Amino acid sequence: QAELAAPPFPSLPAAMGQVCCRSVTKEELLAGQGPYQIVESQRQGRDYYSQVGYQEESPFAASRGDVKPGCFGSCCCCSRSCLGCCCCSFCTLLLVLAWVVFLVMTAECSVASFAASNVLPANAAAAGLPLGVSGPVEVGTASNMQLDPALNLDLSGVWWMDGNPFPEYFVSFAGGKGTAPYPTDVMMYTNMKGRWTWPDTLMGRGTVAYYAFTSDVDTPQVFHFFNSSYAEITPVAEEVFDGKFAFSKTSDPNAWDRGDVYVLRRVILEDGRATEYWNKFVDFYATEQPSGKMIAYSSDNSCLRRCQYFLPCGACDAIC
Repeated sequence: QAELAAPPFPSLPAAMGQVCCRSVTKEELLAGQGPYQIVESQRQGRDYYSQVGYQEESPFAASRGDVKPGCFGSCCCCSRSCLGCCCCSFCTLLLVLAWVVFLVMTAECSVASFAASNVLPANAAAAGLPLGVSGPVEVGTASNMQLDPALNLDLSGVWWMDGNPFPEYFVSFAGGKGTAPYPTDVMMYTNMKGRWTWPDTLMGRGTVAYYAFTSDVDTPQVFHFFNSSYAEITPVAEEVFDGKFAFSKTSDPNAWDRGDVYVLRRVILEDGRATEYWNKFVDFYATEQPSGKMIAYSSDNSCLRRCQYFLPCGACDAIC
């Protein structure tokens, strides 16, 4: 009793500032080591405090060597001590976060995962993947882009955001709309399926989940072209990216300068053939993402994009 009632046990304020998430041995208890949980016990008119892992009804259990589990034992019972409740809340928070990460990483109702190499149409066809539906990016062509020929803008194909500091890699301007004369606004519907890609990682999937709840499917990126060689871009995520982005044509027909942030390089031509930048991308991605996987939206259904984070795909299909 004298050993337990005397130092090196901490005072109440000192003990309250420590975290209890493991068991302690009899020796640690007697030496005053390890994390503490305050367990109050009235005996002979005095308050006693003992470490986590010992029976509340006996603050002198250490003399018998009785040890219980730590954080998942008495620490999470939330019965009598504030610190126990804090530990229990922390454990609950961890479980909730783990569940959210699980849902984000396994969403597949409107998110397709595929090998980056399958963005090249020939590779996608060999793998049996339908263009723009099961993952591969939709190639921009004269037939799916409504750009006035008088604008003299060649933005067809698939483009690589070379040097982008954010985890985003390919973009297609399929579906783009714009009419002459300059200056004019050209709408690029890059939030639609098969037109933007991210890595198949927690960061990439987290970004996809964010856009699912903050942007509509048909929200465009607005390119305000002053002429055929310069524009300013208003991005989809205006609340994240403040201001406008510069977009300048270079002497290379397969490259546009994205305001000294990165270079937009065409990796696939309108007819599906690879450009000289394709192999550079393949080498880059093998180092950047060893798994070789990336993701893209596979559905333009806003309800489905959001529902997949709460319900199984079968239920989402029925609802949406």
